[in-house]
Amino acid sequence: MKKIIFLILGIAIFMTGCTSTPVISPLERSNMRTVTIDADYDTTFRSLMTTLEDQGYTIENTDMQSGLIKANIAKDATNGFEKFMGSTGVDTYEASSTVTKINKTTTKVRINIREKTEISTSTGYGSNNSTTANEIDDPTVYENLFNELKTSVARTKAMK
Repeated sequence: MKKIIFLILGIAIFMTGCTSTPVISPLERSNMRTVTIDADYDTTFRSLMTTLEDQGYTIENTDMQSGLIKANIAKDATNGFEKFMGSTGVDTYEASSTVTKINKTTTKVRINIREKTEISTSTGYGSNNSTTANEIDDPTVYENLFNELKTSVARTKAMK
């Protein structure tokens, strides 16, 4: 019986030890989060605000002179079972972006997204709160956001 328990425990440790997150270099991270847009500064800045709002973000702060846009979105972080067990949680995604004028017809956009998860569990013996924060390093998140931005820019340019 002990051998079976140790075997199961060993397999569990082995399986967890084999999974690893890919290491992203600072250059890869920067390239993933930055895009060049073929549009003037004003069009790009306003299109980025529209894109973030279309994604459900709430714009917290903008500064057109410096190109800064800060936005966030909150989502439920608990599933049905966790709610049943008395847990509540919120995932907050905080987007910080800068728009930089390269020339009259080209701008650079950089977006950083950070996820902050807050979980609160209440039991008959008290409550437990935990918070974690992580940078989002999934390239598809940024690709999708930049594709929507490019669509918004094209729409805005077509209306001019």
